[in-house]
This record gives sequence, C-alpha cells and structure tokens, in this order.
Amino acid sequence: MIRLRRVFLLTAVAVLTTAVGGCAGAPAQSESLFLLQQPDSASATHSVASDQHSKKINLLLAAVDMAPYLTHDGIVYQAGPNRIVVAANNRWAAPLETQINTGLYRTLSRGLTDVRVRQANTAHAMQPDYRLQVNIDQFQGRYDGNAVISGSWQLLDSKHEIVAQNDFEQTNPLRSDGYAELVRALSHGWQQIEVRLQDNITQALAQQAGS
Repeated sequence: MIRLRRVFLLTAVAVLTTAVGGCAGAPAQSESLFLLQQPDSASATHSVASDQHSKKINLLLAAVDMAPYLTHDGIVYQAGPNRIVVAANNRWAAPLETQINTGLYRTLSRGLTDVRVRQANTAHAMQPDYRLQVNIDQFQGRYDGNAVISGSWQLLDSKHEIVAQNDFEQTNPLRSDGYAELVRALSHGWQQIEVRLQDNITQALAQQAGS
C-alpha cells in the first residue's frame, strides 16, 4: 500500500530544516501551486454558445458550499482520524471553490439537454426554474493512501421546494507519493462526481416534466 504519510513527514522535516537554516541565510523552500484538471473548455463553450436559444429550462448553479477547513489556500491532508494538515508550500493556484464551480458548470452546461445553466454571479438577468446547491464536506488526501471527496446536493424548484437530493462520496487510490498525484486523484474523483450529478439532475428533471 502506498505510504502517503511519508510525503507529509518529509514535508514537515523540510519545513523545520528551512526554519532552522533560515537563521543562517539559507534560501526559503519554494512553493508549488496546483490546479484541478478541468473538462475541455472549448467543447463546453461551444455547447453553451450553440444551444443557448433552444434550451427551455433555466438552472441556477449556486456557489458550492465548502466545509470551513477546505477554504484555505493549502492543499488538505487528513493525517489521522481526527487530524487535518493544511500544506504551507503546496497550495491551490486559484481558490478551490472557484475551480470546483467552474468544472461543475462546464460539465452541466455541456451534458444537460434542454437546460440553460447559469452561475450565481452571472444569473442576475435569469429567472431560474430550478436551483442546484452542492455542499462539499471532504476534498483531501487521507492517511490510508486515498483521495476522498464527499458531500451532498439539493435541486430546488422556483418555490424553493426540494425536488431531488442525495449524498455523494468518491474514494480514489493514490498511485504514488506526492501532492501532484494527490491533485490528479482529486481531479479525477471530482470529474466522476460531476458526471454522476449530471445524470441525477437529468433524471430528476425528467421526472418533474412527467409529473
């Protein structure tokens, strides 16, 4: 089994070495910045541009609600059952909430037929028929050598009544040590959740149309 904990032990040693060496004028440890892998933006943009006049349902994608410990710049690692570590020198290049919102918007815009998807910050001129709220509780590496993502979603109608909801969880094994591999696994896991969520929303809207 991959010993992911070794990465964070080495990181702690490196930070301690930097702190001690800094007194002697040693250079500071360099930072690494990471981005989630996103769906093909060209395909998503084409889908939105070509279908925007023919789509019949307006769906507002609300800003993703993140657990407070996930709002830091540093990538999160769960070092034990009750211990969370936020990396100091391995950070997100853009806010994680923004990256997740962008990926989900592109996936839903491309995959939902007869639906015009808008994000909360660009929806001032749209009267939504439905509103999608996604909550994320976990988005991190874990001490057992996995990347784990979990949360829930709710689809509400124009009367703010819940028409569909469910929880989600995705666990992907890490193939090697290091933050680059952790980000790869998290990216892949989130894309899997996006596809499942797209299918769930499609099914829920179909049921609403038939009711």
